[in-house]
Parts: sequence; structure tokens; C-alpha cells
Amino acid sequence: VPKVYSAWDLPIESCEPANQALVWLASDYGKDDIDLLQRYIMAYTYFSTEGSEWTSQENWLSEANVCDWFGVDCSDGKNIDFLNFNENNLFGPVSLSNDH
Repeated sequence: VPKVYSAWDLPIESCEPANQALVWLASDYGKDDIDLLQRYIMAYTYFSTEGSEWTSQENWLSEANVCDWFGVDCSDGKNIDFLNFNENNLFGPVSLSNDH
């Protein structure tokens, strides 16, 4: 985790969605900055909305390009333009803050 986010202050065992997303990301970092940021934001969204309970989780938290994850739309095959989570059984809010 320190290699990805040197100022992180949560213990590695924390079940906070932000920490779960960062631990997942740290296990496979080495991609470009935009891809890392998008993968972190999408992983945070997954953990904070109980992704394991979603109706469809196709490609989520996989090695696949985030544009290939269920409900993620990209116009250029690299940058996320739109998320479609309609009727996918999400729980909780999707945060728009810059806290993490």
C-alpha cells in the first residue's frame, strides 16, 4: 500500500471501503496513473455499495480493462464516461466527494 499511497493512515486490516479498494489496487499496481485512479475509484464504488451482492459483477475487480466491467461505458476504450448501475442491486450511496 505505501508504494501506491504513501500518506495512507488506515491499518491494512481495515474493512473501510477506501482501504479495501486500495489494498486490492496495490496488489496489481504498475499501470498508468489514469488507469490506477479509475481502477481505485471503481473498486471503492464496488466495496462501498456491497458489490458482492450486485446482480451482475461481470469483470469487476478483474485484470480486465475497466471499460469492460459491467455497467462502465467508455467512448475511447480507456477513460470512463458513464456508469449504468440501473437495477443492479447496489446498496448505499455512490460518493461524489474527493475525500479518498
